Amino acid sequence: MKDDHADLPETAPSIADRILRQLRERGGLTAVLRTSGPALARVYGSTESVWAVRDVSGSRGFLWVCNPSGETSDGPRRYSEPPPTAIARYFSGPPGDWLLTREGNASKRRAWRLWIQGTGNVEPPPDLIRHAGAVATSDLTSLISVEIPPVGDWTGRFLLFNPSKADRESMVSSVASLARAVGPVMLAKHENRLLRMQVRSEERALLARELHDGVIQSLLGLEIRLHMLGRRAGIAGSEHDALAGIQKEIHDQVLSLRRLTEHLHPADLEPSRLSTYFASVVQRFEREAGIAATLDASLDAVAFTPSMCVELLRVLQEALANIRRHSCARSVHVCVKAHAGACMMEISDDGRGFPFEGRLTLDELQRTLQGPRVIMERVRALGGELTVESRSSGVQIEIRIPTATGYAVA
Repeated sequence: MKDDHADLPETAPSIADRILRQLRERGGLTAVLRTSGPALARVYGSTESVWAVRDVSGSRGFLWVCNPSGETSDGPRRYSEPPPTAIARYFSGPPGDWLLTREGNASKRRAWRLWIQGTGNVEPPPDLIRHAGAVATSDLTSLISVEIPPVGDWTGRFLLFNPSKADRESMVSSVASLARAVGPVMLAKHENRLLRMQVRSEERALLARELHDGVIQSLLGLEIRLHMLGRRAGIAGSEHDALAGIQKEIHDQVLSLRRLTEHLHPADLEPSRLSTYFASVVQRFEREAGIAATLDASLDAVAFTPSMCVELLRVLQEALANIRRHSCARSVHVCVKAHAGACMMEISDDGRGFPFEGRLTLDELQRTLQGPRVIMERVRALGGELTVESRSSGVQIEIRIPTATGYAVA
């Protein structure tokens, strides 16, 4: 039997009820907004709706972007962690709830008007107009921005771009009521998610310390004792080879555990020390692999979020691990630079290339099932670009990852 309510248009209260119910049942903000966000944009006839949250210091923020079709301008992304300078644009303007509109048409000069609930019409500051235009993904004619009540150390705003309903000023009250109903629950879920991430990060750090100070040190001590035992006993021939094999196996296990502890370090790294992190990884690779390695790093810390620093380091570690295992290279060069809203990373070696000759993009590598699989997956997840040039004299990997979008998994 057909549901009589199935074809009824959704309203803001019904969507608020749906979001709250899904948050209770499913919990994930991104999953909830992926299904409810487009309907929310359609109710108000807007080209895009944005939930923006940041901590009270303004040092970290997150965005959830929705539009009527369920697709964003740059693909299926719903969630991002932009740098502080980018997230600040979504919080520009006066406090409270307000409506920014552009009046006039192409034949006459268009004027901007700012209406603040409880105050009325005021002259819009130039910074507000500039920032609103910068975050809009299409030609901006109007913008509603309302406050989300703070929860803990987090505050937020809900923005509607180009709502098409006639009485936009009364719409501000409707949007504000929805944000007051749903926003605090979303912020609480978000805060709990970050707390769980912090707990897991501390647990990983504790495990890394235990491995380094306990198991690794014990294995190193055992390796030294075996070496000294062999020297004192004057072992030679096949027995010497067998002992040397045991020592090498212990040494390899130590290296494997050290690489594991690197991956167990806390999830957030300080952007201002990103060059130092890269240098540490390259130097350790040179020391442990016995392969000459150089680094050229020119990075702007403002362009990166802590989680993005982790992803960049993981890509570098995976590339160096592949070189150590497969390339038989004698030298490696790493170049990392922040340029034009992106991080550019080049990793080249003079070892054995891939089983193909030439230059392939990420799509071509995936289509032909070739190339460094783990790196390809990470770059794809970050919304980046990858090119691999393979020659008999070595390999060059070129990676471009956008810094402004801050792709992440929520």
